[in-house]
Formats: sequence, structure tokens, C-alpha cells
Amino acid sequence: MKLLEAELGVTLFERGSRRIRLTPAGKTFYDRALAILDLSQAARTELTAQKQEIQGVVRLGIISSAVEFVTRHYLAPFRRSYPKALFELHESNSYHLLDLLHSNQIDLAVIRTPFAKAGLEMQTLPPEAFLAIGREMIWSHYQECPNALLTDIPASEPQKSHTPASLPLSALTRAPLILYRRWQPLILGYFEEQALEPNIVCIADDARTALLWASEGLGIALAPESALCLNSDPALIRRIITQPQIHSSICLVKRKERSLSLVGNAFFQSFHATAIS
Repeated sequence: MKLLEAELGVTLFERGSRRIRLTPAGKTFYDRALAILDLSQAARTELTAQKQEIQGVVRLGIISSAVEFVTRHYLAPFRRSYPKALFELHESNSYHLLDLLHSNQIDLAVIRTPFAKAGLEMQTLPPEAFLAIGREMIWSHYQECPNALLTDIPASEPQKSHTPASLPLSALTRAPLILYRRWQPLILGYFEEQALEPNIVCIADDARTALLWASEGLGIALAPESALCLNSDPALIRRIITQPQIHSSICLVKRKERSLSLVGNAFFQSFHATAIS
């Protein structure tokens, strides 16, 4: 202790017959020493984590309408960065995936708003437009807003390149509609409010099924924009539904009270806004 005091040129300790106490200078030195030790430990932990290879299994739930979008923009890049990360995928609807999450059967879930957010931590992507998607022959035959035909845009072309035509849902009253079941109550509720009787030809649990029906010319599918990744048919024409205004966001969610593995947390942190293409 005396050597330390001599080196620093200050008195660090008050020496009594029974005990030794820190001087004000000694207390300052003690606090700084603790801070240095904490920084040293933090640096050691960070360097160890960087050396530690991220690997392991992520049990991921994912909704059908986001499968291709999330695979293309998030899962594939993540796997290229962390080739030892493995995924167990559970494909279902948002509500069933939330049940699996709360019962600890999956670690993370890709779901779509709206949903009950209590007890959840989430990464949320920007809201998407809600689209009506069908082949040109269907639009030509059933469209009740002819002016919207002037700006038809193939569903396969990026949204950034064009502004798709828009129309109210009521303009499709006579058209054969293909519903993605998640939106059935909202869509049917709108028609009921307008005192209109829609022509529903199919209600599907999977967005891929709804788009397949549209691709076969069986009707006009109603689905969120990112669902278009599931079908590349250039004959499909998309239009934005402006009334009612329906917006939805894809979210990656986890339970707040549950810690993730290193690989699970890395994927959770990697999930942020990416432009739809």
C-alpha cells in the first residue's frame, strides 16, 4: 500500500490503531479502479462473444403470407452470415403461432398485425398496402371502376417502379372474390355496412392458395402486398384497396420474459425494415 501511495504521490489510507480507512483520495482511486475492472470484464466478455461462433437451433413460427418474403429478405441472408444456424419452421396462422409461442413450443414467431401485444417484444416492419389481385380478363369483366384500368400494373413488377391503380372494395361487389381467411371478418363486415352482397367464391387459410386461385383466373384475391412474393405470374394485375383502408405489418415477436439463445437473439436483432421487391 505504501508503494502505491508513493507511486501516486497521495495518501490513500488513514491508518489507526484498530483499522484502516480510505481517505477522499483513496475513495476516488477505489471508485476508478472498480470502473476499470468493470470495463476490463466487459471487454473480455465482448471479445469472447465475437470469437464464439453463433450456432444452434431457432424454432421459428411463420405465417403463410410472409413465408417467401421473410425467407428471401431475412432467413437467407442470416443463414449466409451464420451457416451453423439451424431453423425449425412451423407454418400456421398468427393466432395459432401465438399459442405455440406462449406455450414455449417455438422461440420466435413471424406474424401479422393486428394481434394482442401484451407480454410480447417485437420487431415491426413498415405497414403494407392491402391489394386486390387478379388476371386482366377478370378485371375487364367485373370491374365497376373503368378508369382504374388505365394504370394497370403487373403484380410481378416492383411497387417502387409504379403506382398501382386503386379502388374501393365496393367496386368489386360483383367480382368473384377469393378471401384469405385472416381478413374475412373485416371484409365481410365492410360489405355488410355498405348493404352490399359480395360474390365470395373461395375462403382460404393459406395466402398461397388464394393467389393460386387468382393465377388460374378463378377470381380476385384480397391479400397484403408481401404475399405477392408467393406468386410470380406476370398475368396477375394488382390494385390497392383504398376503402376501407386496410394496413398490416409483419412482426417478429418473442415473449418478454423469455431469454433467447445466442443464435435466436442474433436473428431477432437482424429483423428490421427491408424494402419490398
